[in-house]
Amino acid sequence: HGGEEYVRKHCEEEHSGWLHLGRSSPSLRVTASRIAFRDCLLQIMNSNLDMRAKLIEVSERHVETLMPGYSYIQHIEPGTFGFYLMSFVEPFERDFKRFVSAYTNANISSVGTGAAYGIEFPLDLERFDALLGFDAAPWNARDSIRNYDYMIETYMALALMHNTLGRIAMDFLIWHSSEFDFIRLPGRLSITSSISPQMRIPYVLEFVHGTSGLVTGRLMEALAITKTASDQLEMATMLPAEFWKCVDESRRAIEAFNDALGNMQVNVERMAQCANEHWSQASTVVGFLVKEHGMSYRTGHQIL
Repeated sequence: HGGEEYVRKHCEEEHSGWLHLGRSSPSLRVTASRIAFRDCLLQIMNSNLDMRAKLIEVSERHVETLMPGYSYIQHIEPGTFGFYLMSFVEPFERDFKRFVSAYTNANISSVGTGAAYGIEFPLDLERFDALLGFDAAPWNARDSIRNYDYMIETYMALALMHNTLGRIAMDFLIWHSSEFDFIRLPGRLSITSSISPQMRIPYVLEFVHGTSGLVTGRLMEALAITKTASDQLEMATMLPAEFWKCVDESRRAIEAFNDALGNMQVNVERMAQCANEHWSQASTVVGFLVKEHGMSYRTGHQIL
């Protein structure tokens, strides 16, 4: 139990018998899961940083790549591809801040909390916490091993991040079509149809978009697991195991997205052509009438 049996085989009882002092299955389980959990959070934050760096890198290439802005998939005003990509950097930065908050809440020690009601032995818990890398001790022993809101907080942040990522992937799926022809992915990130060999299917974008649904499903699953009596073990045994899967899914989707974004071909000419079609400069003309001719905005809007 907690390594005690192994030590007992190699040490006398008078030494090994002290190993379990002040420890219990719940405190051991939660302490170990918090350590593993914070490592996963660091991986997630690194993935988030990599994704933002890739968005900024590609945006810098396309500061002057003219393209239409869209609303309801209709032209609204011209913009640039770089401007479009940069519009997602700050949402991902806000996600990063949510992960930092989750890390702070996860990195609270559960050492020496017994079976949720504390211990009566004079153990040096501050020394234990320092050795294990915990930043804070709990105010309430029962809270530290019975409540898993820090995990739910991370699930929520992951779901928000992948919701944004899924929206970008859907935009790219539409733009990859022959009707738009804005972007083209390399062959290694695409597949063809088993019946229509002319098709070039950007399957990696479907994978990224689909993962956003998987992660949202993991969040709903986690919330459902917490609908139990506060002393039950479902949260302790099931939430961490499901979270490891969620982290793997997130990492693979972000790596695939970064690969696709960094290696896609952008049809600059086609984007510029579309930016000049379908009256996409209409709002600019209205602004000209207002500023240069003193016309009310509503009158200019109706004229156009």
